[in-house]
Amino acid sequence: MFYQYLEKKKSKTLLVFTHGFVVDNQTFKSQVKLLKEKYSILVWDLPQHGKSKSQEFVSLDQTSRELEKILVKYKQKYDNIILIGQSLGSMINQVYANNFPEKISAIIDVGGMPMHHKYSKMIIYLIKFFSKILIKVYSLESLGRKKANKLESKKYISEKVNQTNKKEIKELVDKILNYNKINLIDLPTLIINGEFENKSIMKKAKKWSKESDNFEFYIIKNAGHIANQDCPEEFSKKVDEFIETKVH
Repeated sequence: MFYQYLEKKKSKTLLVFTHGFVVDNQTFKSQVKLLKEKYSILVWDLPQHGKSKSQEFVSLDQTSRELEKILVKYKQKYDNIILIGQSLGSMINQVYANNFPEKISAIIDVGGMPMHHKYSKMIIYLIKFFSKILIKVYSLESLGRKKANKLESKKYISEKVNQTNKKEIKELVDKILNYNKINLIDLPTLIINGEFENKSIMKKAKKWSKESDNFEFYIIKNAGHIANQDCPEEFSKKVDEFIETKVH
């Protein structure tokens, strides 16, 4: 499994970045650049993504266990481990925190869904159904562009989406949606949405943010689903502020 670890001497906090669907760790390249002088950082490529393309994506649970194989090497060095995930990455981070809670101090979510909610069979069926329709109607490149707002982000998404195929996307969607409900992760949690996020995702995010006093909801203006890439400076600044006020 591909990952990159950047150690900041004397830092007691490790930021772990988990990317979203069909992209790779480079979606967080701006965050690495902006935050590496203050925090230690780990980025990785999910199974069947990026430089981990040869590894099969089995399930959310199994992927969380692949992350543990990486993090177990570094846990003893840090007082705080902060999980930062975009979309699919957020889902995996929540499952990870449920399976391996030790030393996880906070979660930062961007464009994700709460995994302690069990979605009805009808909703899952509709997601799969409309995913099939979208794949048939739109080119993969056009689907990718819908996830971002800024031109540079759209180009990145289009490039990554073009490296996969419709059959693989369908198979991944089926595996992602076949998950078990987890417990509410009641840790300090920053839930970020871009201003132009999908309405259903934002509705879920707002509801999620009200379930605990530990949760905070934040909207980034002029950003889409991949808000960290559309507005990297604001995203990174908010991450830093949240860690300073809620964790340190």
